[in-house]
Amino acid sequence: MQNVAFSAVLPGQDQLPSEDGEPMETGFHDAQDALLKDTLLDAWPERRWFVAGNMFVEGFALDSSRRAYTPLAADERGDLLVAPLGLKLGLRRTRYRNYDQRFVRWLDLDGNPLPTAQERTEAERARADAERARADAAERRLAELERKLAEKER
Repeated sequence: MQNVAFSAVLPGQDQLPSEDGEPMETGFHDAQDALLKDTLLDAWPERRWFVAGNMFVEGFALDSSRRAYTPLAADERGDLLVAPLGLKLGLRRTRYRNYDQRFVRWLDLDGNPLPTAQERTEAERARADAERARADAAERRLAELERKLAEKER
């Protein structure tokens, strides 16, 4: 991949890779765009974001000493570090809207996707269900112990 020459203004879409040959007008592409935006808005609601892209993950960093954009190297999972945000970008199988397939996701530094509102709700529901099950089991155990104690006192 070639370096993109640095200028006083950031490069436009004609200067960085922007095409993978797939049209961006499909429902999946709309869902992909929304997923990237929604997870950032949920994670950092006080910031203003612009997210755009195609269905490939490719990143560049500005090398100010060479005054050029250089490609970012992917890690062993194919994820790209976005150092200024303290995040990564990578492909993960995701259920979102009516799709169950690989989406480009914002990731924490351990490679875990930033959760969508739906994923957070599902995780909270699962945690609450597990807590309810634990409390129910404790109540049953207490009732059993009380029953045994009452039998012993007779």
